[in-house]
Amino acid sequence: MNQQHYDMAISDPYCQDPDFLQAVVHDTNLAALRDAQIEQDQQLAAAFSQAPEPSSEHLAAVMSICKQPAAKKKLWSPAGYMALAASVILSVFGAQFMMQSGAHNHDLAQHALNHTAHGHSYAGVIDTHPSLAKLNVLLADYDTRISDAANVLWNKDCDYEGITSAHLVYRHPAGRINVYLVPDSYEFSEVEQAFSNDKFEGTVKKLGSNYLIIVGPKGIDTAPFKREIEQQLLWQV
Repeated sequence: MNQQHYDMAISDPYCQDPDFLQAVVHDTNLAALRDAQIEQDQQLAAAFSQAPEPSSEHLAAVMSICKQPAAKKKLWSPAGYMALAASVILSVFGAQFMMQSGAHNHDLAQHALNHTAHGHSYAGVIDTHPSLAKLNVLLADYDTRISDAANVLWNKDCDYEGITSAHLVYRHPAGRINVYLVPDSYEFSEVEQAFSNDKFEGTVKKLGSNYLIIVGPKGIDTAPFKREIEQQLLWQV
């Protein structure tokens, strides 16, 4: 296995490098990981395609630029007009998201459940064999490091529902366990110590300058795993 190809499947699944494409053909795990990342991109594109229509004020602003005399405006190509229109739509979409969500999901437990459900089809499905060094590069941003990577299947620096978090997936006899580190700089309406829905259950504990969140399949005892993770995480003072 070439770790560089696996990193490429996550960071640039559309890569057309011949060596990468050949590796995808011969490595079913790599192909599955790349396809999962492409599916994510398509879901994101679909979300943006449902952005609200620009207001009349936004459209008027665009038209006023188009009608300016040539001496008062720079020459715009068709691509330039498309880019401007796209930026208007994205700004409207972003403004609506900010108003509806207050910039991020303020329910930490619900966020953890949503994040787990969102990544269930791809996060940790394929063992990408993240190295201890790679994990600690990610965790350094959260003022911690980890002493053992033996059971980590997958990791990513996630940005979901307006919340940036370190996301690690561990193997467990009963199913994958998701571990999130969420900075305490985010404001949450309530921080529940335990939570669940019909598929998953989890716990939250404040450690260092982060919330340690552990989410697994409903009905399994994650207490021993939780104690082990807390011992492996080494907090920087």
